[in-house]
Amino acid sequence: MLTDTDSGFGPNEEQAIALLDAACELSTNQLPPPLPNAAATPSADGGASAIFDQQREQQEGLTAVYEALSKCGSLRGFGSVRAAALLPLGIGRKEMTTEDQLVLTGLPTSAFAPPQGGTRSDILIGAGSAALLASGSAAIGLDVRIVLVAIGAALLADSVLFRGAVAESATRVAKPGYAKTVREHEAGHFLAAYLLGCPIEACLLDVWRAARDGRFSGAAGTVFFDPALGTAMKDGSITREIIDRYSVVVMAGIAAEAAQNGRAEGGQADERALIQLLASLDGGRSWDIRRIQAQARWAASQALLLLREHGGAYVALCAALERGESVGECVLAIERGLLESYGRNGELPAERRLRELEASRPAATNVAAPAGAELQGATASAAARSVALDERKAQIAQRLAEIKDQLAREKETWS
Repeated sequence: MLTDTDSGFGPNEEQAIALLDAACELSTNQLPPPLPNAAATPSADGGASAIFDQQREQQEGLTAVYEALSKCGSLRGFGSVRAAALLPLGIGRKEMTTEDQLVLTGLPTSAFAPPQGGTRSDILIGAGSAALLASGSAAIGLDVRIVLVAIGAALLADSVLFRGAVAESATRVAKPGYAKTVREHEAGHFLAAYLLGCPIEACLLDVWRAARDGRFSGAAGTVFFDPALGTAMKDGSITREIIDRYSVVVMAGIAAEAAQNGRAEGGQADERALIQLLASLDGGRSWDIRRIQAQARWAASQALLLLREHGGAYVALCAALERGESVGECVLAIERGLLESYGRNGELPAERRLRELEASRPAATNVAAPAGAELQGATASAAARSVALDERKAQIAQRLAEIKDQLAREKETWS
């Protein structure tokens, strides 16, 4: 299917998939290995700085492919929610309480809180396994302590040699629904990143492929990046706009689980990533635990509503991930879902919100004074004009408040 644009014809689906997959592969394969004794942050000796610069160059190349395909109309959804003001709740409800979250999402805050000590099914499986282990050891005359030490050594070896892939595989066997939950979780990250304009570099659900990839920890995962965040971190200042975008993408996996299953089982690593980023800003002075919790509630709520209004694309993406398709194929699955939900000429949710924001901007008008025969008609419509004026004043006040808030957000930066 060719895409007709002002500049001619864009690539068809197969060509778009090939371009995306080639760019993702190039970005992965050319990443240089860590240099020995290199600092974790850019340094004067150029070691870590050279790695950072080359990584950024590769990311810029991948971003250019996404942007080019978006510009020619092949990727309509990419970056459609690029500004935080275009999220479902906008940027006006930052101090979100647990009651607000319940009203807006229909789910309690506890649904977005992954269990820290394992779920009830995990506890039951663990208790059952312990009972079987004890009875089996007694039956063959082995000291159960020796068996426990052996199991601990095996888990340690799995962590070191296989990056936890054996334990992850065992979990999927013991919990048949776990693989589906993982898929739904990663689809949340993938779709939110795509809509917010963060290029996706990889998404792996196979634990053994993930174990061989240095970007993963032996478990499933999605690799995305925000070009603005990378630049801001190197420059030493991060705006609130960047923080909001990152927060929504990071919390989208938890939000997806909550939306699909009524509560999140995974996402502890996502929570830690958000906490670590926010707590590291400004030496921890600006972001205390209360503010971090409010940010997490806001981001999780935004993510859940964003996934709901793009439900067709989310379902299509989950199906593509279940089939083990590539990043390019998953991206095009999202686009097909958007096409089916909103049509070729229909507005996407963020496009509608942008139009409404544009319409609320005050416009200069020149109205001539009524004279002669027009006087009667003008007098008759005075009441209507008064109502319209009041509405315009309200729109102007709302827009001024939005502009003021946006300026404050741009000034509010952290090092």
